This record gives sequence, C-alpha cells and structure tokens, in this order.
Amino acid sequence: MSRNRWWWRAAVAVVLGVACVVAGDLFGLDPHPGRTLLVVFLLVALAGLLADSIVDPPPDWHPEHPVREDWRGHDQRTGFYVRMLESHLTARSGDPVVRDRLVRLAEQTLRTRHGLAPGTSEADARLGPELARLAAQPPRRMTREELDHIIGRIERL
Repeated sequence: MSRNRWWWRAAVAVVLGVACVVAGDLFGLDPHPGRTLLVVFLLVALAGLLADSIVDPPPDWHPEHPVREDWRGHDQRTGFYVRMLESHLTARSGDPVVRDRLVRLAEQTLRTRHGLAPGTSEADARLGPELARLAAQPPRRMTREELDHIIGRIERL
C-alpha cells in the first residue's frame, strides 16, 4: 500500500462528503456536516481496506522441488496422489498420511486381485516384510527411492 492511495482516498472522501452535505441541504434534510463527513470518511476507508485486501495477491510459497505441471489431463485422483507424494518429499518430518495411504492401497490391492482380507497369514505372506514393516512402524519421512520401491511392490501384488 502506498501513501498516495490514501491521499487520493481522503480527497475522494472530502469531495463525497461535501456533495452529501450539499445534496442534503438541497433536499431539506438539514445534515450535520461534521457527522456526515465522518461517516463518508469511514465508508471510504472501509472500501479502501477491502479493495486493498482483495486486489493485492498473497505472497507465493515456492517449495524446494518444483511441482510437476505435466499431470494436466489426468484424473483428479492421480493428481492428488502426485501432490501428496511431492509434499511428503519436501516436508521436514514424517506424516502419517502417506504411510496410511500406502497401507490402504496395498490392502485394497490384496482384496481386489486376490480376494484376501488384511491380517490373514496368506495376505501377510503376499505383502512381504517391507509392507508389513511399513504398516507397523510409526510415520517417518521416506526418500524417493523408498517410495518408488514400496509403490512398485504394491503394483506387483
């Protein structure tokens, strides 16, 4: 916000205030000049604050890794998963969202492809030790290679 904007707004408020007082006198309303000017100043100030908050864009946040824009045209679910994984890779600490999604995806794949419920011995054998360990461990930040290995393991189920 610049100081010049507020000077222009004050000049507009004075002109509008005087116009309101003159119009009130012409219509026989007998307006109080001081109160009328205060109300006009208040309305112009509020309108200016509203205009400043709407017009000025918020500051941009740029992650360390640029977001890939080549997912346009794909379904929304794929875009959601890509954004979730990219957010996980740039986060400072582990988030349970990625771990939980990977575990749910592995369980859903077992149900869909093999008709196995999670927790059974055959399901645990098909999942393998790395997916079972992922479900049992507390959330942690995984590297790109770990995510690639786990997603590849789920795809091979």
